[in-house]
Amino acid sequence: MDEKTSRDALINPRAIKGVPNLDSIALMCAVRPDVDDLVKCLGLKRSHQLPMNKIYFNKDGKGGSVAGPMMGAPYAAYVLEQLIASGAKKILFVGWCGAVSPDLEIGDVIVPSSAFVDEGTSVHYSHREIGTIVRSFPNEDLADWLSDALEREEIEHARKAVWTTDGIYRETPEQIEYFSWQGAAAVEMELSALQSVANFREVALCGVLIVSDELHSGKWKPGFSDPKFQETRKKVIEALCRICRAA
Repeated sequence: MDEKTSRDALINPRAIKGVPNLDSIALMCAVRPDVDDLVKCLGLKRSHQLPMNKIYFNKDGKGGSVAGPMMGAPYAAYVLEQLIASGAKKILFVGWCGAVSPDLEIGDVIVPSSAFVDEGTSVHYSHREIGTIVRSFPNEDLADWLSDALEREEIEHARKAVWTTDGIYRETPEQIEYFSWQGAAAVEMELSALQSVANFREVALCGVLIVSDELHSGKWKPGFSDPKFQETRKKVIEALCRICRAA
């Protein structure tokens, strides 16, 4: 099967009627609080309803756009396809993650260097066979640009690999040990698939994640109400707004 044939599908994404060309930076958010805060910060006045979330934008499509919330690789991939079909070429994914390495703690920030694929969506965007995909990667130039921008905003962050899983309730001690041994510092549910889609569609995507909980001790330590997590989340959201306006 040649590359052209492998890209053919019976159903393909189309530009969304009523949504302007989204040629500014598009932000994808996994969770509702980040969506609401970014929409308010960027002053986005219009929206389009998708099956389980919305895309928010300005009338002319400028000044950035926001899509979310979304949980899990398949639906996140669907949302990304819609954004790309509507003109998005630079996409930043904003999410929360659980630390599986003692090097990270609640409130830390990651710009992931790669994502271990433990979800079922990436295989549909790869020429490799099921079971052979190990990692997906961000757009290196965009990740470097975002890292530099966060440094200018005085937001400390790590460039580490993460592990993307479909099974939120199947993060077992054995899996945590395995992916930590492979080099993953945190676990989340969307990024490896988003990177696979972006690479297939030849657009630039990278992520920024905030550590919301810890799993590396063998016990789950949630930190969603931790003051450090909330303070860091607020700083990252405000920084992303300024970064989008300046882009």
